[in-house]
Amino acid sequence: MSEYRTYFGDEIALDFNDEISDQVVKEPQAEYPKYDSGIQVWNDLVFKSIISRAGIAKEYFERLKNLFGLTNNQFQKVFAITWKSIQNRETKERVNGPSVDRAIGLMELWDEGFDYFENEEKLINWLKKSNAFFSGHAPIEQLDTPAGVEMVRRKIGQLKHGITA
Repeated sequence: MSEYRTYFGDEIALDFNDEISDQVVKEPQAEYPKYDSGIQVWNDLVFKSIISRAGIAKEYFERLKNLFGLTNNQFQKVFAITWKSIQNRETKERVNGPSVDRAIGLMELWDEGFDYFENEEKLINWLKKSNAFFSGHAPIEQLDTPAGVEMVRRKIGQLKHGITA
């Protein structure tokens, strides 16, 4: 079991019906730090699997789009769903499928990046700046595939450990 979880604020676990909540809330609740973004982080595979199947409300996609400063075209590439499709949903209507898995990956990346850079502005600036590690491309350009998200997460991990090249 991993040592941290990712939450879109405290309310994501509450968005699930009782049946799903019963499957998820089987361990003592811990205090998780809040960031300026309002996002907290989880990395529990069981919980992520349940979330992926059940889906997440459109508001979480809106929050990620705003956090990462994604254009509508970037949003579509990153989440494999159009921004218009998200906007046309009811506020609490859930989105599920591969888009949720991608959202989870970005939440985890955000947490790791925030942990290293210690504020949103520094993280966003780093994500948007060209980087030799990514062949001169900005890290944010890598977020359109799960492998790209993992590459960015690993690079942040290297930075945490003092590896800058």
